[in-house]
Amino acid sequence: MSNNTEKIVDIRKYRQKAEPKEKPPNDKTSAEGAVREMAHHMLMALQYARQLLH
Repeated sequence: MSNNTEKIVDIRKYRQKAEPKEKPPNDKTSAEGAVREMAHHMLMALQYARQLLH
């Protein structure tokens, strides 16, 4: 396992820089729409985290 403690960054600097590539679905009334929206947000968070670590 690698030690990545040297890569501590202030995430607030990067929050407004990255624009989402696509909009999350607007269907918030159904459970499927809510699940899709949560999955979209999780995917975007993982992509931003990957950008910060590279």
